[in-house]
Amino acid sequence: MQDCPKSSSPREPSPTTTKGTVGSEANSRTALKLVPIAPESFQRYTRHRTIAKRDTDYIVPPLCRSFSSVSLPHWIAERHPEGGLYFVHAEHRIFTDAYLYDPAPSVQITSAVAQLLARPEVQQLLSTDSNHIDIVLDLMTESIDNDECGYYFVDHSARIIFWLDEFNMNTLDNWKQLPGIASPTHASGWPKLPSQ
Repeated sequence: MQDCPKSSSPREPSPTTTKGTVGSEANSRTALKLVPIAPESFQRYTRHRTIAKRDTDYIVPPLCRSFSSVSLPHWIAERHPEGGLYFVHAEHRIFTDAYLYDPAPSVQITSAVAQLLARPEVQQLLSTDSNHIDIVLDLMTESIDNDECGYYFVDHSARIIFWLDEFNMNTLDNWKQLPGIASPTHASGWPKLPSQ
């Protein structure tokens, strides 16, 4: 586990930017910018996904007993206890609630996963702590023009959130309620995971 720096400095967050393409699906698309986010910034409750209200025809074939969607390579669709759909990477502990049945978010998340898995520090984490580390990805907007993907890591054994890049704590919603944080000792109460 890497120690935090001894003092904080008023720097801007430094998102990871990787240019290039990922696989044939991405074609000539530029890779997403990976941006460290806090779990509270995850858009599960603020994202407004709707199904267009239009007249359609859908015929259920005889003896049909399964209404599962198309199979996605490397991803398993799961249902959150609150009802939302999310996806789990079958090989790595990567989670997203981007709608991967839609090609645009699927290509974007595939790009973000490829970028993360290519980083040496992630390879090392997954080779040593893969059973305790989760990676959470959140597309900043769900459109074909999206160019940012928020991320954070969860270390379940240490019960802490962490990132590969600097995370500016003043982006937290309740930062104003935490005045005076200037060192790792001050920040040690956050970003802890709540007891379960």
